[in-house]
Amino acid sequence: MRRLAILAAAVGTALAAAGQAAWARCDLDGERTQSVYLSSGSRDIERWESVYGVIHRSTLPNGFVIGVKLDPVAARDYREMMARAPWPAMDELVRVTLYDLSGAEPKTIASTTSGANSLQRFGLGGVAGVKGLPDPPVTLWLHKAVCVKAGDVADLAR
Repeated sequence: MRRLAILAAAVGTALAAAGQAAWARCDLDGERTQSVYLSSGSRDIERWESVYGVIHRSTLPNGFVIGVKLDPVAARDYREMMARAPWPAMDELVRVTLYDLSGAEPKTIASTTSGANSLQRFGLGGVAGVKGLPDPPVTLWLHKAVCVKAGDVADLAR
């Protein structure tokens, strides 16, 4: 049992240290940011803070040049989804678009709406309709921090 506790503490410390370098962080300025963690097969590729509307370029181990773009979901889209939903609230969403950047112009290979805090797998066995993405599959871990600022603490006690 003691070994399990030590292992859990070590893993937690490692994740926290790794997260400070690339994941959305509240301690920088208290603002919510969208982070992306890209892997292909079992290999970690890259982590970055996403800028909505900007294509981020990465090269996969197999040489494929992929572009990843995130965009916010429009208020009207939320209204339409919630009008059909049986629940009063839903997770925050982002629009994820993948591109093949090997040519002169970016070529869209996949686009989907995903949770701002979610895991998305593209390729064989992943999001349906992905054509042009080579094996192994690409996995995106999306993380958007929810920051509590000092001035917000009084409101949280209610």
